[in-house]
This record gives sequence, C-alpha cells and structure tokens, in this order.
Amino acid sequence: MVDETPKKFVIASVASVVVELPDQFPTVTLVSQEGHKRTISFRVGLSEGAALASALSGAKGARPSSAELFAEALQRFEIDLVAVRIVEKAGTTYLAEIDLVGKAGRHVISARPSDALCLALRHNIAAPILIAEDLF
Repeated sequence: MVDETPKKFVIASVASVVVELPDQFPTVTLVSQEGHKRTISFRVGLSEGAALASALSGAKGARPSSAELFAEALQRFEIDLVAVRIVEKAGTTYLAEIDLVGKAGRHVISARPSDALCLALRHNIAAPILIAEDLF
C-alpha cells in the first residue's frame, strides 16, 4: 500500500557551509525558519561546497558559475523558480527537486541538493527552500 498523503514542508535557509578538519568535505547546514530552529546537515563534494559558499556570500567570479549560468538562462526564457525542495533521504543521501514554471507549464526536476540550493541562492528572485517535515 502506497501512502498518498501529501508531504508537509518547512521553510528553511542555508545557515552555513563549513569544512571541519580533519574532514575533507564541506558540510552544509540548513535551518528551519518556522517554530523551533531545527537543522539538517549533509556533506557535499569540494567543488559543490565552494559553489554553495560562494553563492551564500553573494560572491561572483570573473565568469559565471554553473548555477549563475542556469539562473540567467531561466530568467532569459522567463522561467520562474517556484521552490527548491529537499524531499527525501535514501540511505545517507538527501534527494532534492526544483519546481519550475514558465510558458510551457510547470515542471518538477530531480536535482542534487547542492545544485538546487546553489540555484535558489543565485536566482534573481528569492525562491523558498523547503524541507520535508519528516526529514527532521
């Protein structure tokens, strides 16, 4: 029997992207913005962590990052980023999706959490970051 109950989501923000030695991989921490400040943390690759830290600080390089490029393409084609959602966890891996709407309609695309978060931080109009309630 498949549970057809819609998932409940909590609005969150990216609190930090840090490397704590001796670990060699950055840890991303998301914090809920509703009720008690609950957090989830997960590790990402070095390049993904650097991209997230750069997006979080608002830093821009001489050339656009992949997230900046994708955000600009969405803007030029008049596609809005409705939300980024962290939807489930498979083992130790979090799964995410981006929710887009444009002239061709609404589409939900599976994404790595790091890519989805970078896009949310780089998009010209703030898009909510949502975390499935059951992941806390």
